[in-house]
Amino acid sequence: MTQFKREAFAGKIAFINPNSRIKGLLPTSSPFGLMCLMGVCKSLSIPYAYIDAEAYSMDDTQILSAIHKADCDYIGMTLFSIMASKLFSLITRIKKETRAVIIVGGPLPTADTQWLMETCSEIDYAVSGEGELILPQLLLSIEQKSYVASIPGVSYWDGNNLVINNQNHQKSFSEIPDPDFETVDYRYYPGVSPVGAWPSVNILATRGCPYNCTFCCNPVWHRGVNLISVSTVIKWLNVLATQGIKHVYFSDDTININNDWFEELCGCMIKSGLSSKMLFRCQFRTDLTTRKQLESARKAGFWMIGYGVESGSQTILDYYKKKEKVEDSASAIEMTHAAGLHSLTNFIAGAPLDTVDTLLETSNFIRETNPTYASIQWLHPFIGAEIARDIIDKGILSKLQIREYDHTNPTIRTLTLSNSDLREVINYMRNDILIFKKSVMHRLKREQVFALQDWETDQNSHFIKYEVEQAESLVRENRFISKHIKERTMTDEILLFTSDIRLKIDEWYDSEVELRWSRPKFKLPFFLKDTKQYLEIYWAGMRSRINIKITLVGSDKDFSFQTRLRNPNWHKKVFTFPEKLSGLVWVNCLIEKPFFAPNDSRELGMAFKSIRFLGCQN
Repeated sequence: MTQFKREAFAGKIAFINPNSRIKGLLPTSSPFGLMCLMGVCKSLSIPYAYIDAEAYSMDDTQILSAIHKADCDYIGMTLFSIMASKLFSLITRIKKETRAVIIVGGPLPTADTQWLMETCSEIDYAVSGEGELILPQLLLSIEQKSYVASIPGVSYWDGNNLVINNQNHQKSFSEIPDPDFETVDYRYYPGVSPVGAWPSVNILATRGCPYNCTFCCNPVWHRGVNLISVSTVIKWLNVLATQGIKHVYFSDDTININNDWFEELCGCMIKSGLSSKMLFRCQFRTDLTTRKQLESARKAGFWMIGYGVESGSQTILDYYKKKEKVEDSASAIEMTHAAGLHSLTNFIAGAPLDTVDTLLETSNFIRETNPTYASIQWLHPFIGAEIARDIIDKGILSKLQIREYDHTNPTIRTLTLSNSDLREVINYMRNDILIFKKSVMHRLKREQVFALQDWETDQNSHFIKYEVEQAESLVRENRFISKHIKERTMTDEILLFTSDIRLKIDEWYDSEVELRWSRPKFKLPFFLKDTKQYLEIYWAGMRSRINIKITLVGSDKDFSFQTRLRNPNWHKKVFTFPEKLSGLVWVNCLIEKPFFAPNDSRELGMAFKSIRFLGCQN
């Protein structure tokens, strides 16, 4: 990277974070890849802008307007197979309506370069591999009109001929600059659930994976692993802590791949004081997990360890080439709970060899091991993964069907189960988790674990009830919302246009421009670090004469207020408490009559901009 420090870059690049609401059930996470690219530009004084279409729910016309306003020479976008085809129309408009050179990177250009470039020929350059290393070379070559063919991993059009340069797989992270942690507004990103606190950010401390699971696509690294130095990771975490970030998800494939590196990381997190400032979550590989790693993780501030168990059937694990045993996963979950940590287990349903029996083996595994969280997801095949080739060869899906696969409406089937049969079994498995969480057996198993942690009886009952609520949330929405770490998760205010994790429940609709609609009934938790005596609500009813009941439920005090809104427009209402409140407080709201807007099927309560507790009335 140092060789570019002396260069003068004239062109300006605008990085676009597409509106990923089209990704269906995928979590909304901060765009770490773009943050890394912006960090490169910042370190090399390359002019850049950031257009966050996801945060502001921008449509194509709004994105085009932002591009014109940025007055940029280049456009940078990350493409994933799950959403790429829905962005082709945007790319076509950018090429037609601007003068910008379009550069794309990410998993899709790396795995399926030729199809991408031929399907969306408006793309000028596709980058395969790590963009941080390639982007400065590419921009400099374009500006100096030098030979782009010498840059590994870059594909482009030479007239009517498509040129695809091979990747350079020798990667080094010693010179890669720090990500730009300042440009992204984290208020709009609830994080990858479950989230232990908010705001939450996801980062990568390692790159790559040495394994070869058939459902995964690893052409970038060719089974290699690069570790970012522990000192660099600690520096990143300190920057995030100063910005008020409370939760960091290490989204690495296998963060415990190198035991010495992970132990050093945990030790530095403790020594630096980060373990008391933030909460952390990560993903382990089950057969590499040790009690020592888990104990170190807990002391370092980790609250949850995730495991890609994938299946409770050894037959399916062998088909996936996981090189793990079912017993490895069971042992890892048991050790995780014994260390005082929560476990998240991920399972895949829909492998070609899956049958009712193999899927029920997974259900039995969940009952026997009793992980804190268990997520059952449909198999999502994509070009570049070995399993996709097998699905094509077996006639389950065509290559076109895989490329156009809609994650929100899975069409996969197995050799023995139709799509509708598979859907029925998956729904049964998800409901079975809820049934088990409500059972006496679950309570007994959890009480045994809590006894090892010296928990009191009321703590046991509270958390067991909480786990049942989480299971109900999973069945209803296929996502988790973690609220049990009160002090760090909740503040004394909510801005309704943000993606605060407290709003990720079915009592609220998606955020709109600077507002969010509630349902007629909702409840929200707040944590008041200092005593407060006022509640300020900024709301609008969009109709007159609405009766509303507000109830505040504290640890030892309850207050109720009845109010009648005569003004349909935006205004602030302040409620005064007879006594001051502190600690955990729930705000319960009951709106007398729902509102049905024209051409809107939603049952609406009120529109909100903010809800906040005040120590003194402003």
